Amino acid sequence: MDLGYRVLPRTPRIDQTALDELARYDVADLADTMRHARTMFGIRSVYPSTRRIAGTAVTLSVSVPNIDMLRVALEICGPGDVLVINARGITTQAVLGGYMSTALVNRGVAGVVVDGAVRDAHEMRENGLPVFARSTTTNGAALTAPGEVNVPVACGGIVVEPGDAIIADEGGIVAIPPAAVPVVLDKAAKLLDVHEGWADEVARGEIFGLTDSRSRVLAAGCRFEGEDA
Repeated sequence: MDLGYRVLPRTPRIDQTALDELARYDVADLADTMRHARTMFGIRSVYPSTRRIAGTAVTLSVSVPNIDMLRVALEICGPGDVLVINARGITTQAVLGGYMSTALVNRGVAGVVVDGAVRDAHEMRENGLPVFARSTTTNGAALTAPGEVNVPVACGGIVVEPGDAIIADEGGIVAIPPAAVPVVLDKAAKLLDVHEGWADEVARGEIFGLTDSRSRVLAAGCRFEGEDA
């Protein structure tokens, strides 16, 4: 097996109905259902008011941000895909810019997540492509350098496999293995029911769950001075 400079076939896309269901939930709630095991950190939307996206991961790993391997990865991306790029956290060179982002919009790609930097955020805002990255920069990518497409990649502190469900909004980003999607959806529905059950207490300005919290901290040894023992 030759490593570092290869392109693997794309994996099957996740069923669109399942993706639509995942998109109903806040990313924070989806993260809770997985005990935060598949939550990215340090990566956020490059412009305000990015809509929530849910799609299937196509992955790219580059040793240095470069145009050639990006183009190869972009050619594989299609409607509903999310391009996930491991750019080694490099923030001095952009791995994606305005023209490429416009091409992705016209291909129907759902969004891009970059462990690294992008540029031309104003163009991304104008063309509507949701893009999440560590940073923005004015510096462009190199012309060519090694890279790998559709391999497991490190992104935001987790491993993303090609074919994972990627859900992202202004609150964060999660990657869900296809086999885990039904379980996550079931847990998310139950969690939403719990949250809706808090609505009346919140409307009254009450602290929901306070009784349970007091019981736990008392059991752990917390003292409420001035209250009867």
